[in-house]
Amino acid sequence: MAESFFFGRAESPLFGVYHAPLSAADRDLGIVVCAPVGREYTKTHRALRQLALRLARLGFHVLRFDYRGCGDSSGEPVDADLGRWAEDVGRAADELEDRAGLVKVGLVGLRLGGTLALLAARRRRDVEAVVLWEPVLEGRRHLTDLSASNARWEAERGLPPQAAAPDGTAGLHGFPMGRLLRQSLEQLAWTFERRPARRALLLRELSDPAEDALHAQLEKHGVDLEVRTTPPERFWQDADDGNRMFVPNASLRVVTSWLEGGTACEN
Repeated sequence: MAESFFFGRAESPLFGVYHAPLSAADRDLGIVVCAPVGREYTKTHRALRQLALRLARLGFHVLRFDYRGCGDSSGEPVDADLGRWAEDVGRAADELEDRAGLVKVGLVGLRLGGTLALLAARRRRDVEAVVLWEPVLEGRRHLTDLSASNARWEAERGLPPQAAAPDGTAGLHGFPMGRLLRQSLEQLAWTFERRPARRALLLRELSDPAEDALHAQLEKHGVDLEVRTTPPERFWQDADDGNRMFVPNASLRVVTSWLEGGTACEN
């Protein structure tokens, strides 16, 4: 059964949902699920909840959570940046280890959540595995794509273009993006001082030129990297039925089997 609660610092608590193992297997690895943000958060919520349930059925301890300024966590979105959100991933990992009595974690991140998972992993020494599921690898291009899709979204609804506020906050699909987050995306770069994880899975529909720099860094530090291709799902984007929340079963099977195959368990 899932348990919802708040954790982290008393002055800035984060909201989390813990999924206890639902099988006799006792996995030695806890899984932190790192969601996207903004519109992509709402579009992928059902899929990531299904991922957590499937992992729990395989015997994993799983924690889903909201970054500060997102969902039910404290704070304002305009105060966030990649560094602060990566710290939140770290707090979630600490919480899961304390709650489940574990010493190792795996991080599964979708879209910007994949970016944050890897940024958090390079600060830690207890990350066994990282799943990078359609991660944002180029911050500037991501901002350009968001602006273009927001312009189409406004035009489809007959909304006038919205200018940025004096403090630099801009609305994207109804969600605010502050100056700090924009700046941190513009400065996003993939460099590692040491190995961020023992192994990593890069799951994407299409190859990306930005992968080369990431591959080079991961290989330099001895990360066992596997690259897999997904079906053309794009479930984090608007579908023909804007209210439909698609569950990408093929990709979920890849993620769960990859994590299951690299962990030990006791029956």
